[in-house]
Amino acid sequence: MVDNGSTDDTRAVCQKLMEKDQRLGYIPLAENKGVPYAVNQGILASRGKIVFCMDDDEISNDEYLLEKVVLLAEEKQWQLLNVDIRNRADGKSVADQLFPYHKKSWGSQGFYVHNFGNGTVFIKREVIDKIGLFEAGYFRQSQENEYALRAMLAGFLIFHCPRLSLQHLPTSFRPDSSEVFYYSLRNAMLMNYQYFRLWKLLAMNGWQVMHYLVKTLRGDLKPASFLRAVRDYFSKRKTVVRRLDYDTNNLQRYFFAARKSAHTPEEIGRMSFFHYFLSGLRRFF
Repeated sequence: MVDNGSTDDTRAVCQKLMEKDQRLGYIPLAENKGVPYAVNQGILASRGKIVFCMDDDEISNDEYLLEKVVLLAEEKQWQLLNVDIRNRADGKSVADQLFPYHKKSWGSQGFYVHNFGNGTVFIKREVIDKIGLFEAGYFRQSQENEYALRAMLAGFLIFHCPRLSLQHLPTSFRPDSSEVFYYSLRNAMLMNYQYFRLWKLLAMNGWQVMHYLVKTLRGDLKPASFLRAVRDYFSKRKTVVRRLDYDTNNLQRYFFAARKSAHTPEEIGRMSFFHYFLSGLRRFF
């Protein structure tokens, strides 16, 4: 349990839990250095062959979840496993929105995807040994997207199993929306700059800027936050190490989520980049 600079009674709660179960560990951080930094501390302290990262606003009512994951690791080829997240309030699936072209296969055992939509993910140790930890400099937002892309470029497969799910709990903590949008725009553009060349970079960053520009015009995002994100992107990208020496076939799997149910890695390459771009754009207008 990683305490990311909490100012409430988190320490006392964790200590009581450790008294009941000696297997639990507690890592207090003196200050909040961001979500990915805190997650990395937990990963570094872990020892298992499969690392399970779980956010503090999610819960599983399935007491056999971990056993099912182990069985799935024996049945299917995957190195990262994305489980479904459903909002407790309305039952809506987060993954259903992220992978709209897989709706026909939601009743199946699962399908390969190009991303995972939240910080809750199962990662085999071999992935961490090869590509490292989450990007701590992101502080919040997009760190899971960057990690998924980095994993795919290294040749690893991301599998989504809709039958395994967690519940997303309502919480009284709501970060300022402008702060969330700021990190989302800045980090997404930094990720694109790090991995994409020329027209792909222009298309991806153009899509992100357009998305948040529309939100700014609608009043969802403060103009100052939008300008700050763009300014900081140009400032921080000077220190970004670009990773462009990869197999383009692996990059294809990031863009091309299959239009139909994808039961094999090869089927992930059936949607054109243009189609993916337009479908993503449609979500935000």
